[in-house]
Amino acid sequence: MEAVRKYPDRFRIMGWFYLDDPQGRDLLAHCKERSGMVGLRFYFNERHKREWMTEGTLDWLWPTAERAGVPRSSSPRSDDWNCPSDPTWAQQ
Repeated sequence: MEAVRKYPDRFRIMGWFYLDDPQGRDLLAHCKERSGMVGLRFYFNERHKREWMTEGTLDWLWPTAERAGVPRSSSPRSDDWNCPSDPTWAQQ
């Protein structure tokens, strides 16, 4: 956070919140009001269930983020990536 305050033209923040937080819609709608915040990033681990992406739990997330103009990024658990453990695969 200090780097963002000190060098606002060089650093930005991808924030997050618990997707099952009852305040989630409000947090999402106002997240870009925080200095340096440019979007949100979510990881799907034990608290954030992978199934939420397909079974409807997060159906509110995408349109809310779109209306607020908030870019979002998501990532599965590392053990779900189903790719070789050798990182050279990404160079191909």
